[in-house]
Formats: sequence, structure tokens, C-alpha cells
Amino acid sequence: MTLSTVVYSTRGQAKAALGITDTNDDSRIDLALTTVSRWIDLYCNRWFYPRTLTMLFKAREADCLLPT
Repeated sequence: MTLSTVVYSTRGQAKAALGITDTNDDSRIDLALTTVSRWIDLYCNRWFYPRTLTMLFKAREADCLLPT
């Protein structure tokens, strides 16, 4: 199985750190890597990879948008 989202560690690194040599728990490891990576994003209130998104900013006063 290939991870389809950005994670901050590889499955191989996680398995080596945990001393796992078989493939029985690969799907659970992938889920843990994805969950922890998103938790890191939320905890830090940012992401550490390129993203494309549209942001909408609203001005409190109309003249804030006009050049002076």
C-alpha cells in the first residue's frame, strides 16, 4: 500500500524505530503515520509541505481596500 497523503516519516522509518520486520501491521502503521502527521499540522497551526488553496480576506472597513 502506498500512502496517498503527506506524512512526516516513512513506513520504513517507523517500522525500524518500533523493531517491526513483517508486513502484518503495515496498514495500521500507515494510519498512525497519517494521523500523527495531521496532528502535527494542527498543533503547529501550519503545514510543512506545499499546498494550493484559495483564501478569502474581508476588510473591516471599506477604505482598507483602497490605495491611499
